[in-house]
Amino acid sequence: MPLPAFPLYGTDAAWWKMNHANSRVIITALLRFETRLERDVLIATLERGIAPYPQFRSRTVMKGWGVTIPYWEEVPNFRVASHVEQVNTPAPVTSEGVAAIVGELMSQPLPENQPLWRAHLIEEAEGGTALVFRIHHAIGDGAALVHFLLSLTEGTQNAPVHRRRTSGAAWYEPIRFALSTLITPFALLFMPPEGEHPLHRPLTMEKQVAWSRPIPLDMIKSIGKATDSTVNDVLVAAVVGALRPFLLPHGIQKARAAIPVALRAFGKTPKLENHIGLVFLNLPVGVAEPQARLAQVKQQTERLKRSPQAIITFAILWLAGYLPSIFARGLAWFLGTKITMVMTNVPGPHAPLTLAGGTMAQLMFWVPQAGNCGIGVSLLSYNGAVTVGIATDTGLQVHSTQLISNIEVELQKLANLGI
Repeated sequence: MPLPAFPLYGTDAAWWKMNHANSRVIITALLRFETRLERDVLIATLERGIAPYPQFRSRTVMKGWGVTIPYWEEVPNFRVASHVEQVNTPAPVTSEGVAAIVGELMSQPLPENQPLWRAHLIEEAEGGTALVFRIHHAIGDGAALVHFLLSLTEGTQNAPVHRRRTSGAAWYEPIRFALSTLITPFALLFMPPEGEHPLHRPLTMEKQVAWSRPIPLDMIKSIGKATDSTVNDVLVAAVVGALRPFLLPHGIQKARAAIPVALRAFGKTPKLENHIGLVFLNLPVGVAEPQARLAQVKQQTERLKRSPQAIITFAILWLAGYLPSIFARGLAWFLGTKITMVMTNVPGPHAPLTLAGGTMAQLMFWVPQAGNCGIGVSLLSYNGAVTVGIATDTGLQVHSTQLISNIEVELQKLANLGI
């Protein structure tokens, strides 16, 4: 018997309302396997995996009197098989071919009046399989969806337990936080827009993606240890350095990134929904020396960890979910004018995993963009390495592969400093 319809959680509704033809609010994940995956085995795995989550069997409908709100309504005669597609190609494809297919998929909307997800199987040239998941942001935030995908895997090494870090605070910290909470909404409202530059232009419907080679996590940790920085600080500093060739010739010394922050913890079985806020990081593009750039990134991230920005933006998103759609779309446009990119970092498992009988060789994902923001940067650790994923809009004067190449060069510069 189908479950009764139930309303979308506030922030889930906000992300659903933000969807736009030129900015699909869809999270795309790519899982690459060393061997062929059997479609029937994958379908059976998904049937077990989605059983606890009615959102994967439901479509969104508007209900109510006067003011309508979106509800999850279970689709009659739902079949997982109808959401798993074998991508037909003349021959098995190379990595470049996989990237082209992923970019094409990212440019397409999800079918209407159906559950908001799709899985696509692609045969790779060297005998492997690429599995592309496209899941609407309304189902859950990036961290929850990565945990969900990992929960489908077999064996004792499963999705990692994610806990929020806490630390001791000085006696005055609650007072400082309270004052900052009063000031922050006005600071966000009057945050200067980015303005138009080569990486911040109106979006098209076409997307392009790329990803890095697996970057040894130990190398990044060694740089972080020598500079008293986090892995995230090191990776962000490399991204900033990668932007310099595109922005400095136009006199751009700073850019801004929106960074999602998880506001909850989860164990082995994640609860879906969106429990993230956003913080805004100023990227020191004008700083030429890599180590000085890393120091500035570290200083800013430390400040943001003590900021109420994430909580306040979460509250704004939650409220937008219960207001008419025009408010959520206006919010997406407003945020898009303030940032050049969205950048997110999700820690993954330390050991290789198996899904539907295949060993996962590489795992990455791409986040959606909004407004005039056409770049998404995703950092994901898996099996002792970090993969950087880049998604860019074709309307920008940069290609994803160029940014990936620049990031790898910047990381090597930091490693070569001997710090």
